[in-house]
Amino acid sequence: MPGKVADMLAVWNENPPFKGFATEKAALLLSIISTHQRKDDNGNIYCQLKMEYLRNIIWHAEDYIQLFIKTGVIRRIPGFVPKKQAYRYQFTPAFQSPYITHKLENPKLLRKIREADTKKGRIETRFYPKQKQQLKTMTINYDAAIELAKKEFPDNIIKCNFAIGQATRIQNKEFYLVKDESGHRVHTPLSNLVKSLRSEIQIEGQYLSGLDIGNSQLYFSIKFLLDPESVKDFFPSQFPLMMAKSLRLSQQQDVIRFVLLVTKAQFYKFMETEFLKAGLIYGDNLKRKIFTILFEKNHLTSKAKRIFQKHFPNVDKAFSILRMVNYTDFVNCLTRLESFAVNDLIIARLNKEYPEMVAQQIYDNLVTSIVTNDIKTASKVMTEELIRFVGFAPVLRIENFRPTTLFDSNLTLNNSKVREGREGVPYDGGNLVIN
Repeated sequence: MPGKVADMLAVWNENPPFKGFATEKAALLLSIISTHQRKDDNGNIYCQLKMEYLRNIIWHAEDYIQLFIKTGVIRRIPGFVPKKQAYRYQFTPAFQSPYITHKLENPKLLRKIREADTKKGRIETRFYPKQKQQLKTMTINYDAAIELAKKEFPDNIIKCNFAIGQATRIQNKEFYLVKDESGHRVHTPLSNLVKSLRSEIQIEGQYLSGLDIGNSQLYFSIKFLLDPESVKDFFPSQFPLMMAKSLRLSQQQDVIRFVLLVTKAQFYKFMETEFLKAGLIYGDNLKRKIFTILFEKNHLTSKAKRIFQKHFPNVDKAFSILRMVNYTDFVNCLTRLESFAVNDLIIARLNKEYPEMVAQQIYDNLVTSIVTNDIKTASKVMTEELIRFVGFAPVLRIENFRPTTLFDSNLTLNNSKVREGREGVPYDGGNLVIN
């Protein structure tokens, strides 16, 4: 928890703020708030917890939460919807400070935490039990991860604490697997972990690497453009099939050009070139700007959006139809397609045909063991399933989570070399050793 919060705990320990107050219980709840953090698409970091879950651990949890709010330790942020959206909490700026760690040794509280997690886990286990089984073997080089977090965010306490909190949940073996309602994305301790800390993760004793789909969400939009009816079941609301069919998208030249650019993972480069011609420079924000163009409300416009409309008028019309009733329907449809392809097709097949292989996901990234033949096998299965689902081969890139000079992290699969054999690759002092 933040160091300034720990100081407040010491004050409460000397002068209990209400009858029955227990410092250890307060510390536990604050620790849960500290580690159960998530980050939304806009980069906002917060903790979202159901009071029912907290009461399963501390009977009068609401009294402690009210104390934390009244004393300015935490604040509630907007977004609560009864029976749909739990309360969200943040530490206030006055109490934001570097995290400190402490051990919980109260056996009664430890048992309650396990029981509460088990109750929550009963709901989660209906999704992908094989993935969850593997997640239970996940370990982290905790001290190394903490040092990486401090190095990655030396001047940003909030982001550094977020990274440490996620690493701590893995260290504490708090494993979970949940699917959200909107985009059907699957969230796990691995998918929520800060990218720079993935190098310190092992599953079933193996360090990890990933296969990333180039232009992922744009890639899945091809399925809609060329066969609108095939995505009907993935659309969150009533699907505008007749309107989409009336555009005859598969016959339009700009649609064909869009598909060609996306399947070759060249769409972002093309748009960057066109933006530069118009004097628009986005640099590292290019992808975010293009996502804004594709997923914002229909009535909003900009110079960049008009450039996209000029080159891809029928693509823009098609995407506008999907944003017509609710502008979030389009992006949620694409994430549902992505999640289904990765979890229900690719990983499901790997689990069936190669049950000993590590097969996890970080959204559009298929995760398996590092630089073994698993990558070669996974890429073959991934390509076959995506061709069958979308109709075109994806551009896959290997991302090696553990630093090594064996291959570049951005190397395309066709140019990479993998080691034959299914056995894990041993490490010696952080360097890859090939026997």
